[in-house]
Amino acid sequence: MTLMGTKTGLIGKLAAGALALATIVGMAGFVGPTASAVETDTYTFDLSKVPVEARSGLSGSLGIVAVNDPKDTPKAVNPTDDNQPHTVETQYVGVKPGKYTVTYEAPENSNYRMAAQGGFYATSETDEDGIFHAGPNHNYESFSIYASWAKPIDNKPLDKSKDVTLNAGAFLTVLGGLPNDTLKAGTLKLVRTDGGDTPNPPAPTKSLNIVGADNKAFDNNATTLKLNDELKLNAKAENLASKDLKWTITSEGADKVLEAVDQGANPTADYQVKALKAGKATVTVTADGLTATLTVTVPANEETKPNEPNKPGTNDNGNKPNNGNNNGAVKPNDTNTNTPNTNKPAASTPNTTTKDVKNNAKQDTKKSHLATTGVNIAVGVVVMLALFGAGAALVLRKRAQR
Repeated sequence: MTLMGTKTGLIGKLAAGALALATIVGMAGFVGPTASAVETDTYTFDLSKVPVEARSGLSGSLGIVAVNDPKDTPKAVNPTDDNQPHTVETQYVGVKPGKYTVTYEAPENSNYRMAAQGGFYATSETDEDGIFHAGPNHNYESFSIYASWAKPIDNKPLDKSKDVTLNAGAFLTVLGGLPNDTLKAGTLKLVRTDGGDTPNPPAPTKSLNIVGADNKAFDNNATTLKLNDELKLNAKAENLASKDLKWTITSEGADKVLEAVDQGANPTADYQVKALKAGKATVTVTADGLTATLTVTVPANEETKPNEPNKPGTNDNGNKPNNGNNNGAVKPNDTNTNTPNTNKPAASTPNTTTKDVKNNAKQDTKKSHLATTGVNIAVGVVVMLALFGAGAALVLRKRAQR
């Protein structure tokens, strides 16, 4: 089937051939109009010709997209396999950006839908698989636009028209008729009201970065990781059409520096690595055509430090020498075979040998004095005994003379 969009205007009324030249061919035989730059733009679409969904057989839908160039009109992807990538709409048509009044008309009978039902999206994008869909911050708004003959429902007024602003990338989606004409759809009409192009809004900036488990960025996209330690990583993505993250690890040199860690059924981060060997590796994540990297350095184990000069009171093994010297000072004649001995010599003290000689001399002098004193006492005693004996002998001799 084809969906015919017709365009009316001054040039269209003057020459039917001008309209034929102002058409573009889209997917599945769809023919949609382009607008003349000098006349009011009017687009008319027969919704009964919108192809059904090939995968379900249900009603299809028409996507009306504001594009600066007809070549930018999206392509519908309508596979029979629901598991294959597909667009939501089964047909697309491009219109010029601007402000429009949208109306719906259908014959007044039960074979036609009483209203055109659909929605408005403020932004759109096409992912890496070529699938067109709503973009970030799309501000979706549903609507129902009733035919002019439709009567109020429950005494409530019905919307017979809708004013929309279609900046470049914005689009309408409108439901088509049911298969086999069981419920036909009428005609949707867009009439441009602003008479000029609406400037394109700036495209949202896409970004992708690798951050830590705390979602904080790494300085200069680099970090260090100790041997056998693990590191959790997250991908910080903004305004990406696809969140399908692909992680890889590239080690510098032949040895494997990092490996991915299986986080099980309940991961706490997007990716986790473990340090296997000293070296450097690059962790890379890609998504929606963007790439982010993180350089991870695994330092070697700390090497044994060279011998340092002995501290006062220690030997080569760092222990106090068992030399009976309580102050622990290293003797001046001790040598260190590993490094020059930088210990200051112990403060000089009086020669203990000289002290001992003097002490011995004093003791000998004292002994000599004691010996002399003892001899003198002994001599005195002997003299006294001698005198006493002489006196006693003299007394006896006198007694004998009497």
